[in-house]
Amino acid sequence: MRLRRMAINGSYEARKLAVETISTVRDLDSVPALIFALSDPDPRIARAARDGLRFMSRKVNGFGMPSKPKNGKKFTIAEYEPFQTKWTDWFLAVRPDGELIQ
Repeated sequence: MRLRRMAINGSYEARKLAVETISTVRDLDSVPALIFALSDPDPRIARAARDGLRFMSRKVNGFGMPSKPKNGKKFTIAEYEPFQTKWTDWFLAVRPDGELIQ
């Protein structure tokens, strides 16, 4: 639970460590935090969240989110939002009673 909160509200180092740690365990309760982390301003954290979701879902290609943002600095809303939507749809299909982070 604490790691999930850190993935959302922590410093850069805390967010990165939290996302990488919760990504190593197939715990569906962590999926909402990883979906939220896809919108992290740091592309390394967004990429770690994407990779964690791919691991948890066993969807090797995920939904095609690129490794680097087009502008090279951070993903824009237009770039990450479609992937958040696709991962949300997957999560709610697997866990219909799941609650997402707003």
